[in-house]
Amino acid sequence: MMASGTPTFIPATPYGILLMLEHYQIPTKGKHAVVIGRSHIVGTPMSILLSRKGYPGDCTVTLTHSRTRDLPGEVRRADIVVSTAIQEFFGIGVVEALHCGCAALLPRRLNYPELLPPELHAHWLYEGDASELATALATALARIKVVPRATWRAIAAPYDWALLTPHYDRLFAELAARRV
Repeated sequence: MMASGTPTFIPATPYGILLMLEHYQIPTKGKHAVVIGRSHIVGTPMSILLSRKGYPGDCTVTLTHSRTRDLPGEVRRADIVVSTAIQEFFGIGVVEALHCGCAALLPRRLNYPELLPPELHAHWLYEGDASELATALATALARIKVVPRATWRAIAAPYDWALLTPHYDRLFAELAARRV
């Protein structure tokens, strides 16, 4: 029903994202938005809402998911990225976004603080609930140009599979040698 333009209930998370876009007056007209995650509760409605006529909308939207062929390429081409992915796999989604040069505003929990150098913690990690996220997002948007994209890419560089493969090959060879 949402896709047809018929008045309908908007799920809470996509609605909250629209409210943030409006509150912080983030331009969306003509932007390329990439939505990561295709759930029927968040991802799909978000893609429909961003593509609707009027503000906040008028975006060209690419809906991506776990089987998207070139997710990093899609993220690199985006003006706006909304990640609704349910499975985060210990920060790998964040590392992929960093590899694309995206700034990362992350919760100060789980392993996220380990991904960022300590000098970025004050402005790029937040604590608490949705209201604190909104404040942190406003601060991050104001500081977005302070940290160059190359810095974000450099944070992801040690996780490059080409660098990690020889290390893991060596570890697996050692483990296999022990199984005598």
